[in-house]
Amino acid sequence: MEEAETEGILKEIGLTDGEIKVYLSLLNKGTQTASQLARNTRLNRSNLYRILERLIEKKLVFSSIIEKTKYFSITRVERVKELYNEKIEELKEKEKQIKEFVKNAEKLSEVKLPREEFVVEVHEGAEEIKRVIEHVLTLKKGETVYAIGKEGVLAEYPGIKFWVENLFRKRAKKRIKFVAVYNWHENAKRAKSPYTEVRYANLVGMGDIEISFYRNTLLIYLMTKEKPRVILIRSKDIVLAMISYFKFLWDKAKKM
Repeated sequence: MEEAETEGILKEIGLTDGEIKVYLSLLNKGTQTASQLARNTRLNRSNLYRILERLIEKKLVFSSIIEKTKYFSITRVERVKELYNEKIEELKEKEKQIKEFVKNAEKLSEVKLPREEFVVEVHEGAEEIKRVIEHVLTLKKGETVYAIGKEGVLAEYPGIKFWVENLFRKRAKKRIKFVAVYNWHENAKRAKSPYTEVRYANLVGMGDIEISFYRNTLLIYLMTKEKPRVILIRSKDIVLAMISYFKFLWDKAKKM
């Protein structure tokens, strides 16, 4: 058997590179003193003694004193096979533990419906409102933003009109759809922006409020000059309910 194969077997039973060096030296050259081993293995004394202690604990090496000099020798070669069998038993035990772990983990990882996320936040001030609204640009091509209520609520607020127009251009560039049912008014006109469609219905009862929604996000715009606010609600169930209501309005609303 080649030395590389022998080293492979010794590694299989858990020996370190240093332990393999010492064991093979004793196997090939026979009984040796610590000095001889250090010279033959090129290991320093302190490291060598630690290795010898571990090999003695594993019953692969034993020491004897002859004429006041300490010698080291390998024990029965069959001890390697015994350690290999012990290793196999350890692996079998670990295999049982792993199977048990997987079994328990599968039970814990069974698909469970998560609790409905429900978050309500109130954001005030133009800059904070811009940050919240800009989240719509995280949508992907083909996704839809829905809106109902009074048209142009955001654009009416001083200093935000051109920002909103720019946001709409970015949205259209990403091919995110925007569909809205607004309260009819005398100046209502056909939407010209790409990926945008607007219809009108009698929504007078909603007052000066606009509501937009997508994914799990619903935004209520209360853009008074004194204190502009946006109420943000995160709830997939509420958004789904609002989309159903929107479709009802959409079928009854009119194009311009």
